[in-house]
Order: sequence, then C-alpha cells, then structure tokens
Amino acid sequence: MSRKRSKKAVSSSRPGRWWRLIWQTSLKLALALVLGLGIYLIYLDSKITSTFSGQKWQIPAQIYGRSLTLYPGRYLTQANLVRELEQLQYRRVERVNGPGQFSVKGGSVSIYRRGFTYIDGEQPAEQFSVEFNRSGISRIVQAKYTVSFARLEPQLIEHLVSPDQEDRELVRLERVPELLKETLLLVEDRDFYQHRGVSPLSIVRAFFVNLSAGRTVQGGSTLTQQLAKNMYLTQDRHLWRKINEAFIALVLEYRFSKDQILEAYLNEIYLGQNHNNAIHGFGLGSRFYFGKPLAELNP
Repeated sequence: MSRKRSKKAVSSSRPGRWWRLIWQTSLKLALALVLGLGIYLIYLDSKITSTFSGQKWQIPAQIYGRSLTLYPGRYLTQANLVRELEQLQYRRVERVNGPGQFSVKGGSVSIYRRGFTYIDGEQPAEQFSVEFNRSGISRIVQAKYTVSFARLEPQLIEHLVSPDQEDRELVRLERVPELLKETLLLVEDRDFYQHRGVSPLSIVRAFFVNLSAGRTVQGGSTLTQQLAKNMYLTQDRHLWRKINEAFIALVLEYRFSKDQILEAYLNEIYLGQNHNNAIHGFGLGSRFYFGKPLAELNP
C-alpha cells in the first residue's frame, strides 16, 4: 500500500514541478527581455539625443547675385527698380505693411526690404522710400529722414547640392505662419500637444476608419513618429521598424520640447522633387512653389 501511495505522490508532483520550471524559465526570459530592452533604449537615447541636439542637417552652399545699392545721384529709372523688386519676388501692394512688399505712388517707390545677411553683418528688415527725378534717384527717405544709401538683398541664384546631401532652407518655428502650423496639426496630428510621442487612441481610431473603408485611408502614426521615421529610419514596412519608430518617438518626446520637435518636422518633411534634388522642408518648398520666403505666404 505504501509503495502505491508513494508512486501516486511522485506522479502527482511531476506536473507541479513542470509548471514551476516553466514559470521560472518564463520569468528569466522576461527579465532578460526587459534588461535587453533597457540597454537598447539607453543606446537609442544616447544616439538620438546627440544627433538631434547637434547639427541635424548639412545645409547646401548657396550662390547669390550682386546686391543692388541705391543712393542719390545714381542713374536708375523707376521702372528698372520695379523690375528689380519683381525679380526678387517682392509683391506690389497698395500700402506696404510687411517685408517683401513695395508700392508705387507718383515718382516714389516705397519698399519694405527683407532682412538678410551681408558681408558686413546682419541687415534687419526695414522700410524706406526711393524718390526719382529725370536723372535717376533723387532722394532716399527712411522714417522721415533722408539717408545716404539703401541696399536690397542679393538674389539667390542656386543651391550647390552634392549627391549625398538633401536640399533645404531652415526656418525657425516663430517665422512659420500660424495658419500653416494649425492646418498641419489638424491634418497630421491634432493631439500633438497632448500625447507623449505615441497615441494609442489614434492607432485605434485609424484601425476602425481603415476597416470601415476597406483600405488604408488614415494612419495612426503621430507627427513625432513620422519625424522619427524620416530622420532615423528607412521607408521599409515591417514590424521592427514600427517598434523602432515608437521607441525613437518616446525618446524625442522625453528629451525635447514639442516646439523643437515641430520645428524639426517642418524642416525635414519631403515636399516634392526638383529634377534630381528632393525638396525638404517648408522653407525650401515655399521658395520653390511660390518664389518667396515662408514668412511671407498669405492665404
């Protein structure tokens, strides 16, 4: 009888031992996975933080034409000055109220010159009027005072882009029109200032929208995830890339402000092609499609 009982006890204890072994093995694997994930996140944090904090892009060299200097006594007709302003993509208006505009009234041209960098330093945006007589320029007036000269910004002729470079013109967030920022966030990521890089609600919403449409009509990636993909990953569609995209987005949100991320997105986004050169960023996109700086775009 005792032998039978001992055999039953041994047989009944085997499933318990197996379950304990499975549980211990699973726990070890989970700990190893968490440790590996932690090490990988530390590596990503170091890599992303160093690259995002430093120089994110290589800016192509730019070739400019001459800068037109205006002064009393210079032989220059009013029509020639208007033509020069039009070549610089200045907009003719009834009343000048911002950079990149000019107006013509009688023998005078009122100009709101854009700010630019010249060989003698930064030239701020400023407004002045050029008056003409039969001999050319007779007087230049700025803030009700006569000045000895005024200078227009040189015209951008070309970007020198090497085969391993991307063409772009960097813009600061404060120079981006509010309407453009609001429209971008409304279309791409309306919860941008609320989420922390990944938005489960957007993923669920996109899933049901695509399911009801029977095709992909809406993405679940946040604006931060799109930036992570465009700056650090390839365009391949597979699970590991999506996981990496989410990890990088979390790192970016943890280390940097929303405004820094939005500014980087505005400078990184792909907006088309100019022959062999891709157009990256709204700064260059504005120059290419509208012929004027981004800050001067109007609805």
